[in-house]
Amino acid sequence: MKQYFDQVEKYFQDKKHDFVTRCMVCGNKNHPEFMLSHAPKLKSCLNCGFTWSYKQPTEEVLNKFYTQSVAMDTWAEIKQTKAEHKRQMSKYKWGYKYIKKHKINNVFDYGCGDGFFLDHLKVDKKKGYELKDKVTPGNYVECITMWGVLEHLKNPAESMRLFGLNNYPDYFIICVPNIDSLVAQILGSKCCTFCPQHLWFFNIETLTKFMSKFGYDLDTWTTIEPETQPIIKQLSKMPPYVRLGNMKLKHPWINDKEILKNKLGYKIIAAFKERKTNGEQTD
Repeated sequence: MKQYFDQVEKYFQDKKHDFVTRCMVCGNKNHPEFMLSHAPKLKSCLNCGFTWSYKQPTEEVLNKFYTQSVAMDTWAEIKQTKAEHKRQMSKYKWGYKYIKKHKINNVFDYGCGDGFFLDHLKVDKKKGYELKDKVTPGNYVECITMWGVLEHLKNPAESMRLFGLNNYPDYFIICVPNIDSLVAQILGSKCCTFCPQHLWFFNIETLTKFMSKFGYDLDTWTTIEPETQPIIKQLSKMPPYVRLGNMKLKHPWINDKEILKNKLGYKIIAAFKERKTNGEQTD
């Protein structure tokens, strides 16, 4: 993982960038800058509280990163490891349970990566699930899932509007890094969420406000990945992501259970339902 992040840092060094001065969620321009040590400058909206990197790589730079960089080759190898498969499955189980509970028969996974989520949805449910690999006008889906996608999109609002070409789905299931997570609060700029390819930083309140613009209300949510070990290492004056083999550090009050109980995990998973009060979406 260290090799991957070193490659990411090297790729984005001195690359072209844009400046984003308007809040994506509410459109406000009244926001202060703040700096996390050794991290890109961020903007925080005084109106709605949304936070973003205002110095962002250009779309061309990002496209080349995702399609041609050595870092993404390394990331593809990491995704195939047993440890990563285990982590991914623990994340996706929440989505599988929600889909089953609501009897959703039609799922489109936007930005599906290696297809792990859809492959195991098919295996787990056997029948009754139509798995989409693309959305075109007239190709309606009941649920769109986005696992670690929204924070990477150069224009998330435009992507949401494109989904409306097919009639908006009944449900969205979205997973994004949680800027209110304990690991982000303790590690600050050392937290791996503050990497150059992450453009937008949500908590549950700002994610809910963003989805509300398109006619969706929050149904249920949780957090995952407590990241207890990096937190304890940081508090112990150690590099937070240093490898210690099989050794696990302990802390008198910081543990996986307490972090997740208080919804302070590294990532948010949230399900949104289409608002039925009227037939129009807003943006």
